Amino acid sequence: MDSTVASLSAAGLILIISLVAAYLPFRFTGNPKVRTRILTLSAGIMIGVLFIMMIPEALDRIEAEGHNHVFCSAVMMAGFLFVLMIGYLLHIISIKSGSEDISSRGMWIGFCVDAVIDGAVVATGLNVGGGTEIAILIAMCLHKGVEVFALSNQIISGTDTASAKKMMILYCFICPLSLIVFGFLFTRVLVGISGPALCFSAGIFMYAALAEMVPGAFEGENRHSLTTIVTFAMGIAVTLVVDYITGGL
Repeated sequence: MDSTVASLSAAGLILIISLVAAYLPFRFTGNPKVRTRILTLSAGIMIGVLFIMMIPEALDRIEAEGHNHVFCSAVMMAGFLFVLMIGYLLHIISIKSGSEDISSRGMWIGFCVDAVIDGAVVATGLNVGGGTEIAILIAMCLHKGVEVFALSNQIISGTDTASAKKMMILYCFICPLSLIVFGFLFTRVLVGISGPALCFSAGIFMYAALAEMVPGAFEGENRHSLTTIVTFAMGIAVTLVVDYITGGL
């Protein structure tokens, strides 16, 4: 598939999922248990994609481009710290704005920055190919569905309906547009850096999986729940199936 078509298709899919997830809280209160199950499944898929596909593929790419594994680890850690520092800076800004609690608008800005990064990660996967892009896209679609649904719920509770709708519509378009822009850059401008780009994206993905998704899936009473563990394992199994179908195993 042509890279432009692939980017537009992936962007369209993420946009549809995001719009649906953003719309649901305006009509339904939602079922917390269903949301938790989806979050847990997404966490399993993201962990599977990270350790089964992204990191091995990044190591292979780095080696093929003449770099060593130490360089790969360093770039990966840079991606992890990059997202961590962005979160820290946004938190500091929210404190200096007059309240230690993150407001609905401040939280929305943070999620918008995260959406730009998510688009870059998917674009990296599309640029790498080899089945990795399918797994990354599946993981990101589930991740965005859960994330947008949660954000929409919080925005609705913190602002008026008209403003909430405008904020959520704008937010839903950020990740797809970021995907298209970075997709263009990787195929037209930043050519030949797929190895470092995938390492950096793996670091970002690692932060999203280990610092956000997994803690959310195993918090509270879900920590030692057999259902949670099985659902998480099913997410990893999905990654194994995708990897097998695409020829990774």
